[in-house]
Amino acid sequence: MLDITDEGDLLQIRPAFGGNIMAKINTPNHRPQLATIRFKMFNEPSKVKPFGEVVNENSDNISKETTIKILETFENPQVNDISDAEIIIALGRAFKKKKDLDLVEPLRKRLNAQLAVTRPLIENGWFDARKQIGLSGRTVKPKLIINLGISGAVQYIEGMKESELIISVNSDENNKLFAISHYSIHGDIFEVLPKLNDLLDQIL
Repeated sequence: MLDITDEGDLLQIRPAFGGNIMAKINTPNHRPQLATIRFKMFNEPSKVKPFGEVVNENSDNISKETTIKILETFENPQVNDISDAEIIIALGRAFKKKKDLDLVEPLRKRLNAQLAVTRPLIENGWFDARKQIGLSGRTVKPKLIINLGISGAVQYIEGMKESELIISVNSDENNKLFAISHYSIHGDIFEVLPKLNDLLDQIL
């Protein structure tokens, strides 16, 4: 969250200490003041007619020589960005073994969804870090997100709470995600997943 003080200083407000407090960051003694905003944190503004004056500068006399030499190039593997996904199935620490992920594949294929995860599954080395949702990962606003076995830490909730439709499945009846979910399923994900697939068989 950003704000401007009465003195004209930029004020940055963000969760700290695991979301227990909101820290206000102010740097009145330095200019320029800058802040970076995570992708999808704000809704896209309405388009306006371009305004202002275009000034063309002549760059013919600017030296373009450089001492930089490209020794070698590496191409990053392509990874679908979950920030642009319309349907997401998010997996949490309830998935203890990599083999357990196979149970999600039928649901993922039927919904044509992208998989996303919380930090523990990244630390297990099962997914690319760009698949993580949360304050230290990506912010997402899909049309549908299904949370499977996710505890609902504040860092995760901040990264997906603006989703249009939230469905959460968890064995903990006091799970924090239930408070923000449109539909909550209290149960073991390994029992619920097959039933979800059976239900989709009937309606698709």
